[in-house]
Amino acid sequence: MKALHFLHGLVDRVVEIDRQRLVTYAGNYGAYQRQKAAALERLVAEKRNQDRQIADTERFIERLRYKA
Repeated sequence: MKALHFLHGLVDRVVEIDRQRLVTYAGNYGAYQRQKAAALERLVAEKRNQDRQIADTERFIERLRYKA
């Protein structure tokens, strides 16, 4: 716990390697944690939307297949 408190006061930017890319987060360590959580939520939402679009496309293709 002391290490996190130390980081909060020490850093003003965090650089992370994420999926073979460098990602820079501005602010202290607490800001990094909040920004990282928000980015993860956006990624999960994007995946959900992508899965929904794939399912819709597959249903559309199946309907066309049986009409032909």
